[in-house]
Amino acid sequence: MQKVKALNILSYEYLFIDTRKADQCVLKLEKIANETNEPEIEAEALRAIADQYTDLEDYEKAGEYFREAKAIFKSLNTEAGEIGYARTLLNMSIIPHIHGDFNEALLMLTEAEPILVKHKQSRFLVNLYNKICDVF
Repeated sequence: MQKVKALNILSYEYLFIDTRKADQCVLKLEKIANETNEPEIEAEALRAIADQYTDLEDYEKAGEYFREAKAIFKSLNTEAGEIGYARTLLNMSIIPHIHGDFNEALLMLTEAEPILVKHKQSRFLVNLYNKICDVF
């Protein structure tokens, strides 16, 4: 899991200074997602890839990876799965927001909120409430 988080951070940093290295990080994340037998790690890697495609403004590809991550997190039926699902919705809500579909973005955020409240995810709740303010 730590390797996925580190690659996600690195690829984001490289995005602004060396896109080739950012692409290499994404390829490594894809390899982890394809080779792991742990669904939680696979979903985390897929969400990290989606985040990178969002930063590159390739919203179609980002949406594909977000949907795949969301489905895996939902299937886990664990606390980590619920939190991962809510965080994926939170990150994914940028796509309809950017396309002007504020109702869809708000639906995603309002689905994520009770999950994040339930699990006391204050850091992500602050992000969620900021996004809700952006929608309005």
